[in-house]
Amino acid sequence: MGKTHLLHAVGNGIMARKPNAKVVYMHSERFVQDMVKALQNNAIEEFKRYYRSVDALLIDDIQFFANKERSQEEFFHTFNAPAGR
Repeated sequence: MGKTHLLHAVGNGIMARKPNAKVVYMHSERFVQDMVKALQNNAIEEFKRYYRSVDALLIDDIQFFANKERSQEEFFHTFNAPAGR
């Protein structure tokens, strides 16, 4: 059983227990692309607000953040945002 399959199972489990939960599953590359786009459009606060408001943020292939310090930092702050925002 692969990591991606397990990550999907986690998301499905959350949705089964809390059908109204806001669960976001994405590849780490998409997170970086969204962040870069937000920076280019002066919309970083909206980016932060969106990703920090979800109930579960499931990021696949996190090794994509290697050597991307700004992405690592933003993900760190997003990951550590208080639950139940």
